[in-house]
Amino acid sequence: MEKLIKDFQRRFTYLEKEDFEQLLVLARMEQLQKGEFFSKAGDYSHKIGIIQEGLVRGYLVDYEGREITTMFREESKVIGAYDTLFLDRPTNHYIQAMENVNFLSLSMLDIRKIENPRIQRCVLNITEEILVLTIKRTESLTLLSPLERYLNFVKNRGALINRIPQKYLASYLGVTPQSFSRLKRRIK
Repeated sequence: MEKLIKDFQRRFTYLEKEDFEQLLVLARMEQLQKGEFFSKAGDYSHKIGIIQEGLVRGYLVDYEGREITTMFREESKVIGAYDTLFLDRPTNHYIQAMENVNFLSLSMLDIRKIENPRIQRCVLNITEEILVLTIKRTESLTLLSPLERYLNFVKNRGALINRIPQKYLASYLGVTPQSFSRLKRRIK
């Protein structure tokens, strides 16, 4: 927990000790075993998680029943059913543990009731981070070739490469596992 707090202090330097204390009163530690779900399509949850240890993937199931990986979140990252949190509707997304995951669980409904400008600023900053990631992902899938997407992933999130099964990374990059294997052979 201490490392998680230090990571947040480094990211959000304006938060004070009292702010963390105010949030920790509302929080509890939870765990997911590898393969378990934080959320599933159809859920209506305002819970967020701040990952202390582990890795999750988010995915959608398309009209043909294929899983399309949309995100990976690791230590110190925030997870939640964003469509529920921001659009107030049941989620279409699945968030599944790819490893055993320990996370700090909070209710966004409780956080929104806190009348603390620094905490509200932090919520806004996290929301902005999520929006920026979504924009970058859309642009990547639209403007870059699969090779460019892969090289970009290696450059920006290379530490995750060995933690993610190849079929999920291929899905995230928008290619089949077979095309992904050919792509990797091409750059060796």
